[in-house]
Amino acid sequence: MKIPQIPAVLLALCAAFLLPAFPGSAGAQELKSGDVVWGARAGYSHLSGYWQRELTDAPYFGLYQDFLIRDRVMAETDISYASYPLENSGTSKIHSLAFAAGPLWHYPLAPWARLYAGLSLQGVFFAFDSDTYGKRDYAFKPGGMLKAGVFIPVRQSLGLRVGAELTSAPLSGKAFTGINFVAGASFNYNAFERAVTEEGIAARRDDPRAAAIESLYADSVKRFEEGDIAAAKEGFTGLDRQAAHYRDADRFLALIAAAESSLAQGKRFLDEARYYEAITPLSEAAKYSGEARTLLKNARERLAAEIPALEQMGVAAYERGEYELCIAIMKKIQAVDPDNRVMVIYLPRAQKRYEGLQKLR
Repeated sequence: MKIPQIPAVLLALCAAFLLPAFPGSAGAQELKSGDVVWGARAGYSHLSGYWQRELTDAPYFGLYQDFLIRDRVMAETDISYASYPLENSGTSKIHSLAFAAGPLWHYPLAPWARLYAGLSLQGVFFAFDSDTYGKRDYAFKPGGMLKAGVFIPVRQSLGLRVGAELTSAPLSGKAFTGINFVAGASFNYNAFERAVTEEGIAARRDDPRAAAIESLYADSVKRFEEGDIAAAKEGFTGLDRQAAHYRDADRFLALIAAAESSLAQGKRFLDEARYYEAITPLSEAAKYSGEARTLLKNARERLAAEIPALEQMGVAAYERGEYELCIAIMKKIQAVDPDNRVMVIYLPRAQKRYEGLQKLR
């Protein structure tokens, strides 16, 4: 297959120098100075010229990073790889690993399309690998790249990329020229961050759904603060379906999940009449769950009658010098009655004595 190079070169050059002169579409997806876009692309690399006769076309893979410098101007760095089999050889190949950097201009043609064009300087590492002749040669050459295509915004920070690239570098006195047709996907972290913060919320205030979404968020937060984590979970889950990653809904859902796990563990201990063991997970869940607070209160009331006997046992253990036993007893008292006066006095004393004895050993 023969692909004309001159039209491709002229198209890329014209696009690169003319795009900055056109006014942009007001409805295009917003980008801001300082945005960093990460992406991956893959496609088909077609060789041209001398090396077209020696090598077979090959798949083409790459990773790239775009940094938005100012309005419609980016700096793009990328790394790409292709492996070209030699004609009439099942095992011999030339591997190409290229590093490139250069400016990229983009023009918002429509809300769903942003044209781009750019040029880059390359450093290309070639590796010739022939199992047939047992030969391996390496070379590093300077090169260049022209590129043009279209970015297609998908949602918030996600996008697609379709385009063509013309690359060239000297190899064995001949131009190693490839025309690459690529497609890929990208992620703009900064746009994602804006979308889930106050800045993003303010930008969406004209959305007719915004008031309903904000109302659902406020109601879910209220339910959470009241300790009704089941209702709060339902609200935040519904919110996530309407507006993914809205404000800090993800954080609330994570707290609810942790509280539910601790509550379930506490209930299991209660069912097995392991009341002292139930107190720790119920205390964790009680930070957010009203049900856990009720169960914790009931468990402590059930164990309250044991406190006087535990106080006597703990003090006696301390006076006998059994500090480790005293600590264990006082911690049981602490779980049931965190403000118990005997525990407040003897627990730190026993811990200090025990630590002192451990240092002497």
